Amino acid sequence: MIPMTELTIQTGTGDKTIGVYHADIAALDEPVDVMTVSAFYNSYTPTPRTVHAALDRCGISTLQLSFEPEIDLRDHGNIWLSRAVTDGGLPIGRIGCVEMSPFNPARDGWKQTQDQMLRALSAYFRMLEIAALSGIPVGTVAMPLLGAGCQGIDTHLVLYPMITECIGFLKHCQQAQRIMFIEYHPRKAYLIAKTLEQSYAVRGEQESGALSIPGIRLPEGPLAFISHSSKDQALTERLADMLENEGLNAWFTPRDVQTSDFAGEIVTAIRRSREFVLILSEHSLRSEHVLNEIAVAFKGGGIHPCFRILRIDKTELPPSFEYYLERQHRIEAYDSSRLEEGLHSLLSQTVGANIRPDSAKGESP
Repeated sequence: MIPMTELTIQTGTGDKTIGVYHADIAALDEPVDVMTVSAFYNSYTPTPRTVHAALDRCGISTLQLSFEPEIDLRDHGNIWLSRAVTDGGLPIGRIGCVEMSPFNPARDGWKQTQDQMLRALSAYFRMLEIAALSGIPVGTVAMPLLGAGCQGIDTHLVLYPMITECIGFLKHCQQAQRIMFIEYHPRKAYLIAKTLEQSYAVRGEQESGALSIPGIRLPEGPLAFISHSSKDQALTERLADMLENEGLNAWFTPRDVQTSDFAGEIVTAIRRSREFVLILSEHSLRSEHVLNEIAVAFKGGGIHPCFRILRIDKTELPPSFEYYLERQHRIEAYDSSRLEEGLHSLLSQTVGANIRPDSAKGESP
């Protein structure tokens, strides 16, 4: 696997690395000593779209491993480390698990929630240090974004504790050499990479000359460009999230514009995209920007190879739009009762043309 970004950390026992990978844990192609997962309290059911399900499909049952772990601290810290994994088709030495607290930022506040995460992860990495002293290999530790899937913890609350504790683990544990963040969701993978570079902990290390930071490689894979009006932004963000949960990169303005060359980035994104998705509404039909994006997709007298339209109201097409769209297939979703069906129909068409079957996916609880 090729990392999006990889940082070199200088420690008292040599250089060590933290890498971020946009990849599928179920398709792991290099050995790791410990695969870290999160779970609800004493719950390892291989629910669809979780890491537990992905591992189970590869012949590794976290439920079975939880019965007789090598180190069991669930009574005190809700963490455990499995015995050596002998089954399955993945190069994983052991499974380490953090049973996540029922965090509730709305009730407890974001600071308390983040502190709870920090304590849980601190205890987990101290357990790995103890394991290393006992001769258990912990040289390479891999993990997804813990707690940000079915657990529903906000990504931003998870990132700082994870990065802080990973750096501390590499610095304090002589046997530890490498941390791998492996995230299937492209937007989350990119956010991990950006936060890794920009976090307070990393900046502090950088100022002391102890950290080497290269540029970030954008997540690889099929790209879906979403053309929309800013007045339909909420729907656009929801659609993007649905696509990205299926592993398809979504690109839309203004979220993904990184420079002052607004028009140039849009043209480049359309040309790179495998899918062009248009949210057709009374708002987008009044937008010159949307018309320009459609024109770029049709450039050269042809049409973008995968041009998909979600029509959310019955506003009549003005002549300029009719020229491009009249003969194009549209998914009609005129009211709230049909919108959900329309979104899932669009998702099925788009993802089905680009992403491997669901059996190959994994996402953290």
